[in-house]
Amino acid sequence: ILFDPTTIFDAGFQLSFAAVLGVGYLAPALLRALVAGGLWFERVVLARRFAVQDRQLARAAASPSLGPGRHIRRIGRVVSKYVVILFVAGVAAWIAGLPIVAAYFHRVQPWGAISSAIVFPLMSVVMILGVLKVALTAVSPGLASVVAALLDVTDGWLVRMVEFIAGLP
Repeated sequence: ILFDPTTIFDAGFQLSFAAVLGVGYLAPALLRALVAGGLWFERVVLARRFAVQDRQLARAAASPSLGPGRHIRRIGRVVSKYVVILFVAGVAAWIAGLPIVAAYFHRVQPWGAISSAIVFPLMSVVMILGVLKVALTAVSPGLASVVAALLDVTDGWLVRMVEFIAGLP
């Protein structure tokens, strides 16, 4: 913006800015609402189910033979928490960008939050591999070429996934 103030009128800049604001401000509010709703749902609807699970977890903690199952459940909870946070961030970015997309492109993509949640993990891998390739190029060009091959394959998957999503009505 310092070098070209007219950038603020660009749809890409506005969408990026709105997405960051959505993830920064709207996503925590959505997570708080989800957790508050989840606590109510647990207390009112699923109280019996969670009470049974708590007793089972207590028995598993007391019994050394049931230990590995406890770790698997913990990993499952961590993964499910990551998926929920990822989905909420996608929803927040989608909601924040929705008016801009509608104004500039005269269309709304209702599956935007879902596509963000699907594309984000693969995009993260592409970015990590890209940075690793650049870092390794100076140290070991041979190893960098292996990472470049992995990057090429992963980037191809990402492009095909985005093209598929873009082709949806």
